[in-house]
Amino acid sequence: MPEEKERFNTEHIMPFLTKDGRAVVAVFGSVSKGDYRNEKIDYLMRVYDVKKDEKIKEQRLAVDKLDDVQTRTFENGWINVVINKSTWYTIDPSSLELKEMTVYKNVPELREGFASIEPLYPGDSDGFKVMTNLGKERYYLPLIGKTYTSNELFDACQAKLPNPTVRTAFAFSKQTTDYPEQQIQLVKYTHYAQEGQPKRDSWEFGWCRDFGEKSGIFFGNAGSVKAFISTFDRKMARLINYSDFTPEAIYFSPSVLWFDNSQLLIRYKPTAKEDAEYVYQLLDANTAQRKWSIKAPAKFNTTNIENVVRSPEGFLIPSYRSAWLIGNDGKTIAVREF
Repeated sequence: MPEEKERFNTEHIMPFLTKDGRAVVAVFGSVSKGDYRNEKIDYLMRVYDVKKDEKIKEQRLAVDKLDDVQTRTFENGWINVVINKSTWYTIDPSSLELKEMTVYKNVPELREGFASIEPLYPGDSDGFKVMTNLGKERYYLPLIGKTYTSNELFDACQAKLPNPTVRTAFAFSKQTTDYPEQQIQLVKYTHYAQEGQPKRDSWEFGWCRDFGEKSGIFFGNAGSVKAFISTFDRKMARLINYSDFTPEAIYFSPSVLWFDNSQLLIRYKPTAKEDAEYVYQLLDANTAQRKWSIKAPAKFNTTNIENVVRSPEGFLIPSYRSAWLIGNDGKTIAVREF
């Protein structure tokens, strides 16, 4: 009898770098065989080498359904995977195996486990939102081994850090209702940061009416000053200083995709037209000199881009069920669909 053809349905993809520097994608999904009367379903993680278009690892998931997969890489390198909002794993970049994490059992409030767990949004604290088995909502930051209530985490995100370092970062400003005619700017800024400590990404640059430390509902401009970042957001960002990195540039629908101390990768539309194509641009992170500007290949889905990975060969940009590997010269190495 001929071998039954398998049908694979992708639920989620996660890009990462292996220990030896290969750009890979972990694909989570279900594989089914047989007809609807005798269908057999397995749930798998498959890891693919994007450049070679080669499956290099397959692991069966110990679940009877796959309704939800959420992933996030922490600053310390942990490649976190949460399956069905119930079990927390990490991917080992050497063996490529999915391993269940149990370090939370060292935290008194979580010793008995949790009812649900979800990673916090990228840019927020390296941690998870959990519901304990006693029905209490907590925010768990494993790199420092602490849990917080919502109010406690809010306060901690504004507090001084115990051993901060000064870091340089990039962000695009937002258009605001206070000053809607102001152009979007690419901002280079310095701020205080510390691995694993509480932080929030809810602040933003953008021209506003700043009322300082005052609270309440305000009408008109009385008592306010025009500011590029509010007093509250400045505190939340732990901001030191900032500057307009590309003063003459015009951006629409922009985002910062990746940066380090030497390079900055951004995406933007050059005009306000709804159907304008995105430009992907690599800049020198110190001089703002443009290294290359390109557009995405036709078969690459440009929605839901996050978790861009830097590899020795270039940049791995993931999207919904597809991944685009760009060389350091800005030329496409591979586009894969999963």
